[in-house]
Amino acid sequence: MAAAEVELVTVRLTGAVTVDGSPTEGAYVRINGPSGDFVWEARTDGDGQFGFNLPEGEWTVVAFAPGTEKVTQQYGLTPDAPPLTIDLRSS
Repeated sequence: MAAAEVELVTVRLTGAVTVDGSPTEGAYVRINGPSGDFVWEARTDGDGQFGFNLPEGEWTVVAFAPGTEKVTQQYGLTPDAPPLTIDLRSS
């Protein structure tokens, strides 16, 4: 019997990180999976933007930058999910 093929559909998670309301370059954005395991990390571009290709589902997004407090947010990723904005506060 042949194994069933499973097609993994990925969705683009996009967003921005701001510090006190202003876009911030170089902020870290980490993605943790449903089990809490680290999956991926990226840094924001000059406009504070980031993006990941991930399977649909529940993800934990962790963002931080030098001089700010870390923010952890749950995000339900679907094909029609809006961009995510994370506002960090200066510490």
